[in-house]
Amino acid sequence: MPTPAVPDMPAAAGAFMIAVYVGLMAVFAVTMAGDGITSFVILIGAFYLFMFFAVPAVFLVVEQDTARRPSLAEFLETGIDTATGRISGGGALVQMLMVPFLLMLAIVAMGLTYLLS
Repeated sequence: MPTPAVPDMPAAAGAFMIAVYVGLMAVFAVTMAGDGITSFVILIGAFYLFMFFAVPAVFLVVEQDTARRPSLAEFLETGIDTATGRISGGGALVQMLMVPFLLMLAIVAMGLTYLLS
């Protein structure tokens, strides 16, 4: 018997994305913000990041049917259906967070190179 499909992603998945991208901007700020121009560019990037997550946050606030949104535990247990088949909840989170997390690690390496040169 097939497992029931989870209709939406949990709100916690968005919180994980926000945490990784805030960490990415924090690494930029700590390692590369020195002069005014660089700080200004990082500030603009932080503003775009804020807007990137503010729009979906507004959608979640005005959502009529909050019962459709699963908890994180339910999502991890049941997984999600995609266009290419079913994937586990953990696998979906890994796919969502892999690129921004690896970008953050790359920025740490570039920042350390910048600070040590």
